[in-house]
Amino acid sequence: FLYDDKGHAYSIIGKLIDISEEEAEKQELIKKSETDGMTGIYNAVTTKNLINDIIKNPVSNSKGALIIIDCDDLKHINDTQGHLCGDAVLVELAAKMLSLFRSTDIVGRIGGDEFLVFLKNVNSRSQLKLQAKSLIDAFTSEADGIEYSCSIGAALYPEDGETIDWLFKNADSALYNSKRAGKRRISLHGETQL
Repeated sequence: FLYDDKGHAYSIIGKLIDISEEEAEKQELIKKSETDGMTGIYNAVTTKNLINDIIKNPVSNSKGALIIIDCDDLKHINDTQGHLCGDAVLVELAAKMLSLFRSTDIVGRIGGDEFLVFLKNVNSRSQLKLQAKSLIDAFTSEADGIEYSCSIGAALYPEDGETIDWLFKNADSALYNSKRAGKRRISLHGETQL
């Protein structure tokens, strides 16, 4: 500040610095830390944190569904076609998920060939079954002699669990039922596989 003889500030001297480049780099680093390097969707930690935020801060009467999607026979694809081919299948599955779900839903890869999705505003088991059926249909493909499909386990929030741990446990148990029954199956917690 510059002051006159009466002590009043009459001018400010400063330096303006454009930090937009640094801010863009910071945002890029944050994005990289939150996403899965291969698929570009949320990584396991970010996925679980975002779901946890929704559950801990629910909107009144909010309902949802936690879905675990497991790629059937990815090990076979890796063993017969190579890991690059297996990785390409995972990338394709992630892209299909992003196109099938709303931007308000949370879609992430939690490891290996497993994906986790939290759907907001799922009000009934029948609505969840329809959504899961569309996933099974979209994730069943045969391209260039490579056949792949997925199995699904799901749990409704808050009926099947009010914490991410309980929802995950119940959806994982349902996924186990799907895998035990064969490929391309859907199981909802508390119901038999479809």
